[in-house]
Parts: sequence; structure tokens; C-alpha cells
Amino acid sequence: MNSLFKWKVVSVSILLALIILGAPSIASAYPGFARRYETSCITCHTAYPKLNDFGRAFRWNGHQIPDDPGDGYVDDFFVGTDRPDVPMGADAWKDVFPAGVWPNSITGDAPIGFQAQSRITRTSGAQGADGPATDFKFPTGIGLISGAALGEDISYWARLQFGDDSVEIERAYVTFTDLTLDGASFAEEGIWGGLPDNVLNLRLGRIDPWFLGYSNHVDRYTLAGFNVNGFKAGDNPWQAEPSLTGAELWGCFGGSFMYVAGVSNGTATNDNNSDKDGYARIALKFGGVGFDGSTSGGAVEDLAELSGAQDDSFTIGAFAYQGQNTITKETTGQTWDDRFYRVGGDMRLTFGDFNLFGTAMFGLDRNAFGNTNPEGHRSVAWYCEADYVIYPWLIPVVRYEYSNEDGYANNVNSVIASLTILIRSNVKLVIERKAQFEEHSTSKQPGTLQFALDVSF
Repeated sequence: MNSLFKWKVVSVSILLALIILGAPSIASAYPGFARRYETSCITCHTAYPKLNDFGRAFRWNGHQIPDDPGDGYVDDFFVGTDRPDVPMGADAWKDVFPAGVWPNSITGDAPIGFQAQSRITRTSGAQGADGPATDFKFPTGIGLISGAALGEDISYWARLQFGDDSVEIERAYVTFTDLTLDGASFAEEGIWGGLPDNVLNLRLGRIDPWFLGYSNHVDRYTLAGFNVNGFKAGDNPWQAEPSLTGAELWGCFGGSFMYVAGVSNGTATNDNNSDKDGYARIALKFGGVGFDGSTSGGAVEDLAELSGAQDDSFTIGAFAYQGQNTITKETTGQTWDDRFYRVGGDMRLTFGDFNLFGTAMFGLDRNAFGNTNPEGHRSVAWYCEADYVIYPWLIPVVRYEYSNEDGYANNVNSVIASLTILIRSNVKLVIERKAQFEEHSTSKQPGTLQFALDVSF
């Protein structure tokens, strides 16, 4: 065996090890739906995990191809062969309901997927005066993902993350779509006399709450998550993501107006107090594909019109969250309740292959440090991101993030520059640099340069 061949073998072996033993990120990419509908990942994603507008409609529709009231597209335009489901009862049982169980169906494929990510991180100043440090982060865990429709108007989603010594349920929920049952189920005109489709839907479980317009799970290219989504104020450990346990209603009117309302424990697991948190969101979209996947009667002549960022539109939203968290100080054992509030807004502008979006959130905590302050503890966090699809496989991203708390040394003022390269629709390379500015931050963090190889299968 010559030296050149040996090096090729070693290189390929290392690459395979990176792919198979890589560490999953919070972002989810699930190829089970690609197998189910025999279509590419980029039907729903620009570059996974970030969804395009059709992918968002697919998700909001309970992980099923949405109907288009405007007849702008049909299922066959997006899918290859729609594999038949396994029936769980004949359709004739619908005619005898409630004397029988309403029939449904389940997917004939095993609804399981894996995601693996490997990172090489170079951290500036990680060793103080000794200079930068380079760290190989593989393996640190494996992501196991499952999701499928359980017949008409019911679906589920779950993701488990396996670490060296832990197993975490990142998200797990059931979705009930079109609860008005308009023209589909119990009555020919639906339960409430012919309300339009998609106006009433429900999620139950450990969810990524939709009061925030953009999620770390399905709306980002970068390795670093959005600062707003993981923001914590003072000693209060509450944060919107990766998940909260609760129930959430949402609906869409005319494709352009969307509402969300929910209650949660305020944590991903069991509540630590008797109160429940509540939240709400409204959003308006002008132009492009509707929230429900409708195209207002405009025929889609080219699949590229709904892939990438090509959805010429402007979206604006507003949200509010109110909650209470019981905080325990680990060093002293002191326990107290913090009543807190979060309000904010978001926007997204898409024109051709250019996409600009951001979120701002303002916070007020009544007791963030265990010393009740009548004026409260105030905070702000926001970001703005721009990305451009040069080619469907080459996407640069720039994001600015800022967060500030009154009298607290936990502020952020950073810039993230990232480049996503799709080697295949389910294999990507991400190169990312994160820098923080010292002059505006009381807690300067080291800058990082990361290389990540991500595979979903």
C-alpha cells in the first residue's frame, strides 16, 4: 500500500467518523418526510434546518402537504410518489360514528431520522495570555428524531438528544390541525357551521413556543442560536427555547393573518410553582406564500419560486409573555418567586434571494435577584440578520446581536458571520466566526471560529 493511498484511507476514515459520531445541534433536520414524500430536503428547507415558506406551511399544517385555497400548486408539484399509508380502519367507519371509532392511518415507513454534527472550534483568548485554543468537539451526542402524520389532522414530533451520560427530551408534542373539522368529519359543514380551514389548531407537549416569530430549531443557518430565544434575566433561569411544556392554539385567516395563544409551565419539565405562564402573538404577512401555504390563486410555474429565499414578502409580528418562576439560589439555598413579563416584535423582508429579519424583546422582572425591587429589573435583547442565497448550495449570513440588563454584567454585543455550503441536500458544511465588542459589553467573551460538518439521514 503506497503512502498516497494510505493518506486517502485515513482521510476518508476521519471524515466518516466526523459524520457518524458528530454532535447534534439544537436545530432539527428530519429526512423522514423526504422519504415519505420522495422529495428533496430543499422542498421545505433553504438549507436545513431553516425552513422556506412552503416548509413553514407544511409544519403549521401538522407536517402534511397543505391544501392551497388559491389552486396555486398541487401535491404532485412538490412530491415524487406519495407513499400510501397503512389504514387503521376502513372509511366506512366514518359513516357510523359515533357508534364506532373514527378511522385513521399511519405511515408505512419507519418514521425515524438521525442528525449528527461535528465541530472544530478555535477560541481566541481561551488560555489567557497563552493565546488561542483549538478544540475538536466530536462526539458529544447523537440526535434521534421522529415525526409523522397520524392520519387526517393529527401528527406528532419528537427529538431525543443522547449525550455522554444523559438522554434529553428536547421536544415532544402532538398536533391537532383544523379543529373546526370543516367539511371533513363529523358534519358536512363542520362543527361551527363552515368556518374556514386552518383557523383553529392545537399543540400539546414539550413545544418550541411560537410566540417568537423565529425559532432556533427551524429558522437559522448559523451554529450560534438567536440571543433572544435563549435570553435569561438576572437569576431567573427562564428562557423560551429549546422548549417549554404546555398547550398552544394557533390559526390563520386568509393566509395573511396569524394568531398564537398558549399556556405553559414556564419550564421544559415539571412546573416549580402553581401558576401557569401565558403568551400570545399576532402576525401579518404581505405578499408571497400565505401562512397556510396559499398562493392567492397565482400559479407556481417554477419550483425555485418556493425554494431558497424567493418569496417576495414582508412579515411583521408582535408578542407578549407573562410568567412566574420560583428561583433557588444554589450557593445559599434561598428561594423566591419572580413575576416577569416579556413583550416585543419581529419583522422579515424577503426580496428575491435576499432575506432580512430580526426580533426585539423587552423584559421586566419584579424579583430577578431575590431582593424585591418596586421598579423591577429591566432588560432588552434584539438581533438583526441578513442572508443571501448566492446559489442554492452557498449562503452567507451576517447577524448582529445585543442584550443589556440594568446593573448586571451579563450583556452581549456581538457579530456573527457565517457561510453555509450544502455538499448535498442533507450534508452541509458551516464556517462561522463570532466576535464580541468589548467597548459596549461589561462581560467580554472570547471570539470563536468554528467549522462544522452536519449530516441528517
